[in-house]
Formats: sequence, structure tokens, C-alpha cells
Amino acid sequence: MKILVFGATGKTGREITRQALSNGDEVIAYVRHPENLSEQTGVTIVGEQLNDLDRIKQTMTGVDAVLVALGAVNNSGIEIMAPAVATHY
Repeated sequence: MKILVFGATGKTGREITRQALSNGDEVIAYVRHPENLSEQTGVTIVGEQLNDLDRIKQTMTGVDAVLVALGAVNNSGIEIMAPAVATHY
């Protein structure tokens, strides 16, 4: 199975990725800061912002599941989820 994970650098996203890989799945990690994620076999890292709709659509092509592990805010207090959702509507 090919799984797209938004927020793969956070605690939940890392656990989702770990479980998917242990299950034999392929993971596409869509992250804002690819430097915060180490390269792993079975993981394709896509570094991009959450408001790049064309890149998101392109990345979603051919995936079997999309899992969203975005937090409400990041460590510096900047909102993540609300702007990402608002961009799509």
C-alpha cells in the first residue's frame, strides 16, 4: 500500500511512518522541513508548504491512503492546521 503522511516529522507522523514501514507499506512523507526527517528505505520525502495545492495534488496521485498528522500549532506557536484547511476551501 502507498500511504501519504502529512506531518511526518511530528511524534504522531513518525509513529504512523514507523508502523506503515513495519507493515511493508510505502510512505510518502509530505513535510515543510525535510531536513528534520532522516532518509529511510521505503520513504519518499516531499518538502513543500501546505498551501501548494498543485504540489499536493501531484503528490496524491497514485496513493492508496492519506493520513494527516498535523498539529494545531507548531513549537513556535504558529497555527498549522487552520491555514492548511482554509487553503483548500
